[in-house]
Amino acid sequence: MTYSLGEVEAAARKAARGRGFDWGTAAEAGRAARWLEARGMDGCAALARYLDRDSLGAAPDWEDGPDGIRPRLEARGMDGRAAPARHLDRDSLGAAPDWEDGPDGIRPLCPLLAGLAVADAARTLTLPTRAAPMLSPLLFVPFGAMVAEVRNRTTRIEVSRASVVTDGRSAAFRGRDWPDGDGVLLRDAEGEDVEGVERLRAEPPEEAWRILERLGQRTHAPATDASRKLGAGADLSDND
Repeated sequence: MTYSLGEVEAAARKAARGRGFDWGTAAEAGRAARWLEARGMDGCAALARYLDRDSLGAAPDWEDGPDGIRPRLEARGMDGRAAPARHLDRDSLGAAPDWEDGPDGIRPLCPLLAGLAVADAARTLTLPTRAAPMLSPLLFVPFGAMVAEVRNRTTRIEVSRASVVTDGRSAAFRGRDWPDGDGVLLRDAEGEDVEGVERLRAEPPEEAWRILERLGQRTHAPATDASRKLGAGADLSDND
């Protein structure tokens, strides 16, 4: 079944809110899913997989890692060696308490909150910049696209097995494998092709759509006797 991009955005927004994100972050999750679907990528599936994790916990309460270090963004040279680390001092740039630590003892980043932090810093961000390992890094891509648009510079966003070149509006994806636990590199890509897929409707996997709808139902207020009586035709006579 196909859905309009507006339906995608609404379902994704409600699902993120139902999973515990505040409405502002949930709205950005909706826009991210829409952005991806409009460019031929599985935004609904990526968001559904991310939100439906048993380990995601309740409403995010972002904390430092067990070693006392908050996961951060690091500026690296093109040779991959770390330059002095750039900190984006944002309390939300961290990991949910219930996420398991990675093999290096650092919890993976939330792609939505890390993305918001990067987008907020777009005007002062120095590229190349590498984000620490994160879950569902495909969800980070629309925020990297915001960086490209704000800076008015074509930008490449890449993980180990895939990449995308974008100017913020168009996007040329290369590869569809954006695995959990990958770090994400942002770098300038002036002169590279940004021609890509554009579509007006999405066709997400049925299971992914069911997950978004199920999580979205958590945003509905439970029915009460009073609300049922105020409902259309409920317990009320239609006679004058």
